[in-house]
Amino acid sequence: MTGSTAIGSKMRAETAEHAGTGKKTNVALWVLQVLVASVFFLAGLSKMIFPLEIFHQIGWGMWFQYLTGVLEMVGAVALLIRRTSGVAALAFVGLAICAVNFHVFVLDSSLIPIALLGICAAIIAYGRRHTISALLGDVFGRR
Repeated sequence: MTGSTAIGSKMRAETAEHAGTGKKTNVALWVLQVLVASVFFLAGLSKMIFPLEIFHQIGWGMWFQYLTGVLEMVGAVALLIRRTSGVAALAFVGLAICAVNFHVFVLDSSLIPIALLGICAAIIAYGRRHTISALLGDVFGRR
């Protein structure tokens, strides 16, 4: 092993240890993050391109569709950034809870896909909880 490779491996091991996650858990979380981010990014992109009737059924119109699309796309990118991954996952949990409520009470449609995404986002948020506390500590000046 070369010196730089050994140092890089040691730093990755320390980062995983500090995060409270093992290497396998960390890899599994990254795979889940990529999958969830892909789904949300594509969903957001479709909201930016195609008009959807469900936003008229909700009663808030196209502006809300575009806002939702932008937030989904930005959140998907944030989910792939180590520092913001936990907060992005937590935001997607909130989005999923709101979407499930709309599907149940307003739209009367299947809530299974968004509920599954919400559960996946909750798993990511729990697994990346150290990034949430670190980011909030930085924002509010506490550690």
